Amino acid sequence: MTPEMLAALGGAVVAILTPIFAMMRFLIKEFKPNGGSSTKDQLNRLENNITEIKTMISDDRRRLDALENRKRTRKVQS
Repeated sequence: MTPEMLAALGGAVVAILTPIFAMMRFLIKEFKPNGGSSTKDQLNRLENNITEIKTMISDDRRRLDALENRKRTRKVQS
């Protein structure tokens, strides 16, 4: 291989790898918490909201079960 071909090959490799590394840096940055605007922060907020909703549904289900049990007990007593 001539020096010109090696230089062209090296340039091509650099041209291909540069955007790949830039994208990797961007993705790594996005998945680290930064106080609010990163993807990681948004995922954490969604996870917390889902946990709160699950707790609310569970509490509502317990209350509904208690009401249904009272209703059944009243029917049996009547």
